[in-house]
Amino acid sequence: MITGKLVKTPHNPHKGQQPVYVKNVLLNNFIPHLGTKISDIVHNQKTIGVELRSIGGYLNTVDANQTAWADRSAVIFIAFWSKSKNNKNINRIFDSLQKVDVGVYGAYSSDLSMKESYRIWPSETAQKLKNIMSIYDHKHLFNQGHYLYD
Repeated sequence: MITGKLVKTPHNPHKGQQPVYVKNVLLNNFIPHLGTKISDIVHNQKTIGVELRSIGGYLNTVDANQTAWADRSAVIFIAFWSKSKNNKNINRIFDSLQKVDVGVYGAYSSDLSMKESYRIWPSETAQKLKNIMSIYDHKHLFNQGHYLYD
């Protein structure tokens, strides 16, 4: 029997207060200039770390309608970290990848803009989550980071 207590959360909204800024994209396939873009990110003086994952397979067999993650066709995940004061530079570096991406994994994004929220939750997914929130989360306790849009 577990008798310990859970760490109590302050329920403070995420405002990008962490010391690093994380940005990511999900892609359906390798694009011709992907290697060049990754190289640009790796060689950028502001870069702290880069992550490249293959995410196809079983992950993509889950029906997108069954989860909050709608980007089940993605096979590539690219993320990189920089010091938080450099977020405009990171967003600029990622602009060309975002033009061909299929979305963003929200838990790996420090970008709290509405533009990013649209990429995390496409319209059908956002509506589904809003419906669930209206039933189960009237006080918005589970909305501490990215916000669902109207």
